[in-house]
Amino acid sequence: MAVERGLTAILAYERPDLVLYQAGADPYKEDPYSPLDLDLDDLKQRDRLVFDWARRERLPLAWVLAGGYTPDVSKVVAVHLGTFDAAKAAYC
Repeated sequence: MAVERGLTAILAYERPDLVLYQAGADPYKEDPYSPLDLDLDDLKQRDRLVFDWARRERLPLAWVLAGGYTPDVSKVVAVHLGTFDAAKAAYC
């Protein structure tokens, strides 16, 4: 998975003092601007990978929600709730 490769590359380059994570909804498959085919579970897995990695590496992490242009705003909300669920699973 691209996210796993990216996280590995970060530590190979230099250990960060802080991780800034933009947990965007843009990759969602129903987003009109997304070239990707990611569903809610895929995005939650992406978020869980990032949160678990930061926790395991003992790196402070700040994250923001972003994007999401799916006409049905409830689906954008579902993506963001998945991010909250992933953070809760990793840290609680």
